[in-house]
Amino acid sequence: MSNADPDQSDRGDDARSPWVAVFRGRLPLETETSWYLLLSVLDVLFTYILLTRRGEGGMRFYESNPVARMVLGLYGVKGIIVFKFVLVAVVCFIAQLVATRRPRTAKYLMWFAMAAVGGVVAYSAYLLSLAFLG
Repeated sequence: MSNADPDQSDRGDDARSPWVAVFRGRLPLETETSWYLLLSVLDVLFTYILLTRRGEGGMRFYESNPVARMVLGLYGVKGIIVFKFVLVAVVCFIAQLVATRRPRTAKYLMWFAMAAVGGVVAYSAYLLSLAFLG
């Protein structure tokens, strides 16, 4: 019989367990994830403003993503906010899992996600400027 802590022996080596890296210490891709989260919050904020406010001359906007438009039709603006944040959580979770085995691939995934959301944010900012700044 061993005097070793049973919890310690069941955990295994940190290098063999991706869950240890995900739930302990610094996460891989902290910088990329932080930028992605910032861009995603801006996306949600701009989407909320565009969907709930009328621009000059009564200008109205609609959701162009068909899946998000369906969520908007079924659950309203609150539903689309939840939908967008669930997608953000899924992307971040997948990237963190991939990073435990293939950090470069995970970094490329986050760069792609940042570029996609950044493009949406830039377009939404353009629409906001048209609607509210004349």
